[in-house]
This record gives sequence, structure tokens and C-alpha cells, in this order.
Amino acid sequence: MGIINPPLQFLFDEALRIGKKVRSRVNFSGLLDYLSAAAKVLKEELEIGSPIALLGTGDAAIEILSHLNRYFKIYLLGRNWEKVSNLANIFNAHPYPLDKLPEVLGLVKGLVIAIPEYSIKEEDLRDIIVVDLSLSGKINPSIPKKLYNIEDLTKMVKINREKLGDKLKEAEKILEEELKKLHERLKGELA
Repeated sequence: MGIINPPLQFLFDEALRIGKKVRSRVNFSGLLDYLSAAAKVLKEELEIGSPIALLGTGDAAIEILSHLNRYFKIYLLGRNWEKVSNLANIFNAHPYPLDKLPEVLGLVKGLVIAIPEYSIKEEDLRDIIVVDLSLSGKINPSIPKKLYNIEDLTKMVKINREKLGDKLKEAEKILEEELKKLHERLKGELA
């Protein structure tokens, strides 16, 4: 019981080998959504371990936390203190009430805005990389050190998806070649 018969074991092993070959030759990693793009931007713009502030405790904020908590020192701010505290505990972030934002902005190199409504003094953003996931477009692009908004992130995702199409074609070519080799091998063994 639990033992696979030899022909099935052979096919299983071949499937694993071919899959490994495809993954080693074709890099499928990439930005498939704007939250992954936001995380990538911060990883490229800031040194690992840099402090960043995250405004929000909703789904987008939670997703960003899951992408960034192992790379940056995160200051989490939001309106609902209980939710801020719980998420900070889960993701090893530093919780702050939203009214402490000016103070926190003096400590960070990056800011992710994941709430629909906010108020930030422009002078507090001068030396900060800002990723604005809100749709408000309130931040003047000339104020922060660098600003990435939803439009910027969406463009990055679109470009990556186009590249992914090329990668899938490359993977299909490898699969076809390997299946042809396997077919020839099996034909030879059965002859």
C-alpha cells in the first residue's frame, strides 16, 4: 500500500524534472497586482531595515504589511486603535495613533498611504518616498522625494503582465521540447 507502480513513478518523476527545468530557465516572479508593485518600489528605493510609515488597517494595508514586514521597520498608523495594535502585534510593527503622523514622518524614509482620506502637511514629506494607494491624488508630485501613485503602479503591473506572456511562451516551448524527448524515449523503450 502506498507504493506507486513503476510506470506511474517514472511519469511522476519526469513531470517533476520537467517542471524544475522550466522554473530554473523561466523566472515567473513578478508584479501581478499594484500591491506587489508598491512593495517592489519600496524595496528598490530604500535600504533594507529602513523605517517606513503605513497609514491604514484595511485589506490593502494588511497585504502591504505581509509583503514588507520582514524588510523594513514599520510604523503602523490608523484611526481604529484596537485594529492598529492587533495588526502591529501580528506583523511586528510599531503602532501609533493617526494623530501622531507628523511625529512619525520625522522618523521614516518611506510612507505608504492605504486609507481613502488623510491630511498631511506637504513640508513633512520633503525627504520621503511616498507610495499613495488612495485614489485621492492629494499629494503634489513635486513635494516628496519621490511619489508613486496608483497610476504609476498600474503601469508597472501592465508592463510585467506583458513580459509574463513572453515567459509563458518560453515555458511552453521548453515543455514541448521535453515532451517530444520523453515521447521518443518511450517509443525507443517500447520498441
